[in-house]
Amino acid sequence: MKASREMEPSNSARWTLFVFIAALLIFGLTAYGGVRSPDNEVVFRAAESFASRGLLDLGPDLGDWDGFGLARGRDRNLYPIFGPLESIALAPFVGIGRSLAANYPAGAPLSPSFYVDDGFTTVMEGTPLRARGSHALRLACAGYNLLVAAGCAALFFRLAARLAGGVHGALVGTAFLAFGSLLWPYSGTYFSEPLALLLVLASILLLIRPDESRAGASAGWNRALAGAALALAISTHVSAALFAPFFGAIAWSQGARRGRSAAVRETLRFCLGVGLGLLPLATYNWGRFGNPFETGRTAHPGLVELFRYGVFTAPWRGMYGLLLAPGKGLFLFSPAVLLGIAFWPTLHRRWPQISWALGSALITRWLFIAARSDWHGGFCLGPRYLLLALPFLVLPIAVAVEELRRRGTRRHLPWLAAALFLCVAQQAAFSIGEVFRFLHHARRAASAGGVDPFAGDRLYLDWQWSPLFRLLDGERGAYLLQGVPLGNLPLWLLICGLLLIPIWGGMRALARSSRAQPHPLQAGDGRVEVGS
Repeated sequence: MKASREMEPSNSARWTLFVFIAALLIFGLTAYGGVRSPDNEVVFRAAESFASRGLLDLGPDLGDWDGFGLARGRDRNLYPIFGPLESIALAPFVGIGRSLAANYPAGAPLSPSFYVDDGFTTVMEGTPLRARGSHALRLACAGYNLLVAAGCAALFFRLAARLAGGVHGALVGTAFLAFGSLLWPYSGTYFSEPLALLLVLASILLLIRPDESRAGASAGWNRALAGAALALAISTHVSAALFAPFFGAIAWSQGARRGRSAAVRETLRFCLGVGLGLLPLATYNWGRFGNPFETGRTAHPGLVELFRYGVFTAPWRGMYGLLLAPGKGLFLFSPAVLLGIAFWPTLHRRWPQISWALGSALITRWLFIAARSDWHGGFCLGPRYLLLALPFLVLPIAVAVEELRRRGTRRHLPWLAAALFLCVAQQAAFSIGEVFRFLHHARRAASAGGVDPFAGDRLYLDWQWSPLFRLLDGERGAYLLQGVPLGNLPLWLLICGLLLIPIWGGMRALARSSRAQPHPLQAGDGRVEVGS
């Protein structure tokens, strides 16, 4: 009996490093360098507490905070309702950042953080920034976000190279994810989605090991590590739990290549990894609220209504909004996924079991988020809760491009280059502009006109408040580009022109490598066979 597999390219390690460095540099160029969301501010303050005291609570009272994102624990202290791992991972950067912030030059520019000291007034009214220490600290810690997002690009490249069986398709797919999707603008935020995504990618990389032989049964313990990685993702963003049953199905299918008993064994190992990995989170929740499953969102009556936390509702508005709404639609804010969906049949032909598992996971995530009252994710760019779905929606591009390259097909390359350039240009505009300020101004304008922008989610469903084509008309968000003596539009055109060079060069290299060739160890059905 034969088992099909792809072979991960032997030179993928150095290309992984290249992807990481390239993503780090480009992400760093457009990073904001501060905290712009109240969710992020709560997470950052918990990181400060953990760096100073080894504890995640914020004390019994915060005089400058209205309580958003916090819940009172059994010890009467306030705890974040967000996953604790983000704050723990950020804490070492806070420790280093304090030294850097203490020596920050007095006259140097800063990106104001919205929810500390006088930051919001400075942002919205243009007043001088008086208390600079807290803002300098948040700027000094911004490298954390860049490293995490660049790590996402690197791990995705490894996954794409493994499933496509070549670096060319993997590089194209990674370009679409890193610079042609919402991962780029989110690399400049303190949201927990990038870290959760990094851990989800680590989990699936440990699950999918096509190069394991039947003799390497001990490598099945990778499934336990995959489960632990997913548990860490859940400890970062609880919605990562939606992947658990489908990753378990992948563990089963990978083990089934060595027989039913191996499938059962490796699925149990994955579940064991998830269970053991979640024990610290369950213990933390028990210590805070007396319930291992309580994150704080439902710990006290009234919090849901007061701060619009998610409650289950009819999904129809969310189903439309997450895909097509002018303020949040995935197809509008990250159209690279449309190309991935178009190429999905190629992924399915090559990896049918993985395709079924990932496709089911993506649909489940879409429907689950759509059924929540906070489907939109609040003030942010596009559908934030679908950020964890982006790599799997883009993945078919890598597989399809590599297959076309091996066939010697070149006629698709101009269209592929044009699609990549348009996607990159869009995300460059999102990264140069400042969406949070834009949304706050839109909220103020709506309220001044006697309109409740949150009633019926109008702020996210009406074109008049959509940031899709208007961010370059407002303030500049990128910290390192603040001093560039160009308007946002000329600066955007310059950056697009510069990015066109590697896109053109990459497509030329892809064209030169596109020639009909046998796949390594190729069998008659186009798959790779190993064993007998």
